[in-house]
Amino acid sequence: LLIRPQRATEVKRFSTREIEKSRFVRASVEKEVLRRAAERCDIVNAAQLDAALLQQEAVVAAGDYDAFGALDYDFHKTLCAIAGVEYAFDVIMSEKSKVDRLCVLGMDKESRMPELVSDHRAIAEAVKAHDSETAIAAGVLHLSRLDETIERISKNNANYFEPEDR
Repeated sequence: LLIRPQRATEVKRFSTREIEKSRFVRASVEKEVLRRAAERCDIVNAAQLDAALLQQEAVVAAGDYDAFGALDYDFHKTLCAIAGVEYAFDVIMSEKSKVDRLCVLGMDKESRMPELVSDHRAIAEAVKAHDSETAIAAGVLHLSRLDETIERISKNNANYFEPEDR
């Protein structure tokens, strides 16, 4: 909210520049996390990734999309831990939170969640195989899933964005 004392309270508009900046920072950090995770992944870490994927698949099969959100966060946090850069998760979450409000407007949870689990599986398999390039490519694809949604919302709801972005 944008509060203007004794004048108005408005819903803050989106800034295309801030969205692009947040997505760039997150992608940059996630790429390095995936590179390091692929280098460091051991048998215990591989089991953690497998367990995380089984939980995600179970909640998606049950249609519990709220639970999936928490497991999604846990998956990315686990990758940061495997990479030995737990603090990177703080940066990822900070940047993600700047885009979440926009994402909620265009999310069709039922169709997206299986796709996101599939992305996580591809990331995990590449990390377990110590294949950093494939892990990074899968991570980039995963993050790019929002591109179409953001473009569609921007085009169909220009008034949601700052005037200089239109």
